[in-house]
Amino acid sequence: MRKKIFNSMVLISVYCLLFTAFFSGLAFYRIYRQNVEKNLQTTTRLIVSQYETDKESLEKLKVKGLRINLIDNDGKVLYDNQKDSSTFENHKERPEIKDALEKGEGSSIRYSKTLNRDTIYHAIRTDDSIIRVAQEVNSVFSIFKVIFPVEILIVIVLFLLSLFISKRITESITTPIKLGVYKHQNLYPELDPYLREIDEKNLELEKLYSKEKSQNDTVEAILSKMKEGLVIFDRSLRLVLINDSAINILKPINSKKGSHILELTNETKILDAVKEGFEGKYIKGEIEIDNKIYEYFISPESESLGGVALLLTDKTYETSLKQKREEFTSNVTHELKTPLTIISGFAELLKSGNVEEEKVKEFGTIIHKQSTNLQSLIDDILKISKLEADEPIIIEEINIDELADEVCGDLSIEIKNKNINLVKNFERVKAKVNREMIKEAMQNLLTNAIKYNKEGGEIIFKIAKEGKNVLIQISDNGIGIEEELLDRIFERFYVVDHSRSKKISSTGLGLSIVKHVVEAHDGRVEVTSEVGKGSTFTIYIPINN
Repeated sequence: MRKKIFNSMVLISVYCLLFTAFFSGLAFYRIYRQNVEKNLQTTTRLIVSQYETDKESLEKLKVKGLRINLIDNDGKVLYDNQKDSSTFENHKERPEIKDALEKGEGSSIRYSKTLNRDTIYHAIRTDDSIIRVAQEVNSVFSIFKVIFPVEILIVIVLFLLSLFISKRITESITTPIKLGVYKHQNLYPELDPYLREIDEKNLELEKLYSKEKSQNDTVEAILSKMKEGLVIFDRSLRLVLINDSAINILKPINSKKGSHILELTNETKILDAVKEGFEGKYIKGEIEIDNKIYEYFISPESESLGGVALLLTDKTYETSLKQKREEFTSNVTHELKTPLTIISGFAELLKSGNVEEEKVKEFGTIIHKQSTNLQSLIDDILKISKLEADEPIIIEEINIDELADEVCGDLSIEIKNKNINLVKNFERVKAKVNREMIKEAMQNLLTNAIKYNKEGGEIIFKIAKEGKNVLIQISDNGIGIEEELLDRIFERFYVVDHSRSKKISSTGLGLSIVKHVVEAHDGRVEVTSEVGKGSTFTIYIPINN
């Protein structure tokens, strides 16, 4: 604002100086001409008065710079002090001559062909003739040539002065505006109302700016926290906006605003979808990027968005989960068919009545065993299905060591039947957990330690506090597990196929249930094993979930 005011004042000063110089020059010329005319009139009257007393005085006059004519009443030039009078044409129609004949005196100014200069003429009628006196005058340009250097000097001085004054005036105007009315009230009281209004508008603008900044910060915070990738393109397919998630997904060459879409991705599906978005279409599809599955949505161009929006959602987990569910369904069907086929087959034999008496008891035992296996399988399927439902769990603070002791008691018969030495190393530890789920995990691990242990083997059951976690550890000296199989043992329906363990009944869901229980408590499970020496399963559960 200061610069604009200063420039405006300087420009006004320049215009004023130029106009002043021009019109002052014209005024000077006008005054000059008036003086010349006045002097010429006086000179002419003196010559006429002398001529009237002495007719021959005209020829005796030696006046420098003046041309004197004697003209009769018919316009004929009788005498000229500078040229032969016989060469002149009739002057009766000359303005000054006509005025002299009619009014006794007349004047005019015009270009003289004889003198080749602008000339002032003044004529006075006498008793028998007219005396005309002419004087050359300088043109307006000639006058300007004379006064131009002086005027230039004056203009320069005045211009420098105007610069100084403009600067002072600008500072005096802008200072109170810059400082505000409440800080500079006494400088220009007449400006107070305007300054007060300016202050109020500034406060409003500050509030609006603060509000807009807050909104922008909120939007940026939301965009940065979004797991979904968001990109907005303008009609020229150039980047308007991109969030961090989209950058991590697409890994663009250039993610700066204004970058072309080809600098962000070369995926044909996305390129085509964005183009269709500018045609007003909503697009939905799936795309694989870096071995991950993403679902993409295209929102058509709109003024609120400022272009077409691309939203990328990671569907890898959901896709994997879908595949696992399909596999689970297939595995469940297969696992259920096996005992059902056996039960159905032996039941058909018994129904036929062609079975020997001693075989009836054997078949009944088989049917009962398979029915028990089937019931166990169904129970485990229901358990793991409930765990995979990802529903909130109910937790309570319990003594983990007491719960472990209870699990040992429940499996005491199995331990005794296999003549296993159970070593309990329990510390007093309290933790907030789901009691039944943790008990189920302990039971499954201890059951496996019994099943896959050797006759007369040993199991070490440890409960301890380790940092902010409770440690649940079960070690055996049984058959062990091959190292290459350790990554698969927590898969559903996976059973380690050892020659020595083929007769061991298992649903293949026990360890999968353990893993789901631990994950539901934000914990982790680890396993170490060596074939022929045994296995160790360790669970870490946060004490305060």
